[in-house]
Amino acid sequence: MKEARIIMLEQFISEEPENPFNFYALAMEYLNDDLTKSLEKLVYVEKHFPEYLGTYYQLGKIYQEFEKFDWAEMTFKKGIEISKTQKNTKTEKELIAALKELDNYL
Repeated sequence: MKEARIIMLEQFISEEPENPFNFYALAMEYLNDDLTKSLEKLVYVEKHFPEYLGTYYQLGKIYQEFEKFDWAEMTFKKGIEISKTQKNTKTEKELIAALKELDNYL
């Protein structure tokens, strides 16, 4: 079933390469089974669709998982700034909490 979802999401990407959600959804599909592929997709979203706010929490958490704490910190901070610009207080609070939790690893 998971492979079918991956194939479907890849099809969506080929049909709508300008839609960041398709790349994000594919990254989330890989999240539990292949962190490297998930990271690859999220980095792509961050680079090509930097205003796609959903990217920053998950990307920071993956960096944290790979013990790239400086990258995680930068990612959370970037997401916080974008969430402020977009006036998305819920996501801003989630990213602030993730940044504070990251302090436990530093």
